[in-house]
Amino acid sequence: MQKKFLLTLMGFFIISIILVGCSGGKKVISGEDFSKALEEQGYTLNDESEDNKKLTTSYINASHADTGNTFLFIDFIKEAEAANFFETTHQNLHGIEGNYQHTDNVEKSSGNFQYQELTTEDNFYRIIKVKDTILYLEATIFQKDEVLDIVNKLGY
Repeated sequence: MQKKFLLTLMGFFIISIILVGCSGGKKVISGEDFSKALEEQGYTLNDESEDNKKLTTSYINASHADTGNTFLFIDFIKEAEAANFFETTHQNLHGIEGNYQHTDNVEKSSGNFQYQELTTEDNFYRIIKVKDTILYLEATIFQKDEVLDIVNKLGY
């Protein structure tokens, strides 16, 4: 009887650990983390944080001269502002989607993050919201793997 109780208790414990480990939470990065990672990849940064300080703590554009890939990182003061930015960009991507015959649109939401990506015949777009931060990117279809590698290195 006691052995059965212990086995049941261990089962609940293991299931709890699995559920906590699969919660889908992502760690928020800082503007400094973003800047360092993109500079290491040869991107030119344009820090517009001072111009946007009423709504954000970081607002950084990054572009690559050779590939044309662009990233935008925003750390909003309020999560509601990040949600508004995500929704507006989400709608804009749906508008872009309507201009192409062949597209692939993926959306995901889990834990503290959500993202949408759009792949067209020519380009790749992704917007990611993690808590009060936004990471947006545009790349040619040929550079998709390169930019996704950067996104993965950032933990987003």
